[in-house]
Amino acid sequence: MKRKQQTGFTLVEIAIVLAILGIVLGGLFAGTSALRETAKFKEDQQKLQDIKAALLSYVAVNHYLPCPTNTIDGNTGLQSPPENRATTDGSCDVTYGYLPYADLGTHAVNAYGVPFSYVVNQQANLTTNTSNEAHSASYFGAANCNINAGSPPCFYKDTPPTAADTGSGNFRITNGTSQVLADNIPLLVISHGQNKCTNVNGYEQQNCSDSATTYFQAPQNREGTNAFDDVLIWLSSLEIKRTNLSIFASDPTEAPVTPPSLPSDLIAPPPPEDIEFKPESTLEGDYDGTNLDIITNNSNGDEVLIIGDINASINLGNGNDTLYLVKDDAGNGGDLNAPLTGDQQYKTIYIEGDVNADIILDGNQGNSIEVGGNVNATIELNSNGINQLIVHGNINGSGSIIMQRKKDSNTVYIGNNVLGPVSVDNTVYLGKIPAQVTNDEFNQINAGSIKCRDPNDTSNFIPC
Repeated sequence: MKRKQQTGFTLVEIAIVLAILGIVLGGLFAGTSALRETAKFKEDQQKLQDIKAALLSYVAVNHYLPCPTNTIDGNTGLQSPPENRATTDGSCDVTYGYLPYADLGTHAVNAYGVPFSYVVNQQANLTTNTSNEAHSASYFGAANCNINAGSPPCFYKDTPPTAADTGSGNFRITNGTSQVLADNIPLLVISHGQNKCTNVNGYEQQNCSDSATTYFQAPQNREGTNAFDDVLIWLSSLEIKRTNLSIFASDPTEAPVTPPSLPSDLIAPPPPEDIEFKPESTLEGDYDGTNLDIITNNSNGDEVLIIGDINASINLGNGNDTLYLVKDDAGNGGDLNAPLTGDQQYKTIYIEGDVNADIILDGNQGNSIEVGGNVNATIELNSNGINQLIVHGNINGSGSIIMQRKKDSNTVYIGNNVLGPVSVDNTVYLGKIPAQVTNDEFNQINAGSIKCRDPNDTSNFIPC
């Protein structure tokens, strides 16, 4: 009797089929996961492009960029608007924080629900820089950008970074190797992907640093300790400036450092090329207190030229002395970084850069001082004679002018903003037209009269 032949699958065959199905389904799930991650990455990219457009729109309307916000809403996990900005001077409270999405009218979180980080120039929390058009931090300063009063942007066409001046406090973006994607960038926005800033390593950890000068847009990688899913966008200085081209074209105060003219009763020191400085009285380099013998306490008629910075205190003593501090051929130097004092007789002082240390001059015959940059310290002229001071830049918040002896006339010209106290017993001339001078600037000035540049004739001045 023949035995019936049974048909079906053996256990081995079933195991092989299940293994194949597992491999196929695993591949399908992996592919679906990869597609999902790709979609998230593209969503982040699109959101960041929207944010970039919002930032450009903001600066086009307000003529400055917003500060970060540094607070978190505990109920939603999102940043609490608005931006964190000092109400007194308009500088930023922080330079690395969260995107002020409410101010910008844009996205609050990335594709994973994580708030965006917003990073601005590292010195945008210093009012001396946010109010200085020659500093990259001025893109974020709001103190002197009242468009309703006819003021120009806080920044101008030559605000760094430029090809000639990289500026300071800006950032570099690299791909994690030797390739630089962007350099000298005033601001960036970071999507931290799904990883946030918790238990991250390598480039992602660097992107979470509030003190870094280099940030990373490395290749996407979701494996191992070097996982990277961040996405960045940034604005260059050129992109920022393009939004204000019409303002630059019509701004009546947009001018070279030297104004079109000075008041007729104010005589500037002669330019350096008109003085024949002797070799022994010329220093090519910074003054350190020991490397220029001719600077003495009581010699008369010294004519000294320093091509660099002054980094050690100088007492000109008695005598009619002339001191010129200028930049070198590369545009470096020209700053007073240490106190300058003097006693009897007339002093003629020319400082091409900034005044970062006090100038205090006494005596009976007056003084003539010209400053090409900003005043960040005190200039006090106590001489009984005629004192004249010309400042082509700002009197910043850390600076002040004191000329109150009243024996003869004291006259001051200030080319740009008045952010510190100015006490002058005679006349203060301002290099702005009346509509551009804020009430805060007026409140900083104590003078016999205040005159502004005539908007119809830049060679004349009228009562403000």
